[in-house]
Amino acid sequence: MTATLKHGDFTSLAEDYSRYREGYAPSVVSALTGLLGGSAGSCDAVDVGAGTGIWSRMLAEAGFRSVTAVDPNDTMRATGERDSAHHDITWRAGSGEDTGLATASADLVTMASSFHWVDSQKGTKEFSRVLRPGGGSSRCGILATSRPVPCSRTSKRNWTG
Repeated sequence: MTATLKHGDFTSLAEDYSRYREGYAPSVVSALTGLLGGSAGSCDAVDVGAGTGIWSRMLAEAGFRSVTAVDPNDTMRATGERDSAHHDITWRAGSGEDTGLATASADLVTMASSFHWVDSQKGTKEFSRVLRPGGGSSRCGILATSRPVPCSRTSKRNWTG
């Protein structure tokens, strides 16, 4: 008997994501930091659709002043919290369309390999709401070849590519 997955429900995949999902190119974090003026330590970052926190941990390791990981799935979040126990990351329930974050509370809002699950108009509007003036958002992905997909940039800094 094969289990049927509900569209968008990653509950049964959290452990596999934790064990086997590849990370992102460190150069992407460096590039985003550069676009923010070169100092992660003075910026607050958000990872929406954080899943098990692969990208969130990379942001934390880059030295952002704060990192908030947002994901709608309880099991993915719990796995991410466990995997990120030695990182200073705040975890919360939310989605790309409704992060639950305060207005103008972040300098960088990102989604790594998850923006395709979001209503793009609502998500972009939510990111713009959460960003501080001068902040930016980025959506990144991974190709099967493990090379980074060029980031799509949008929002107050209009990082579109």
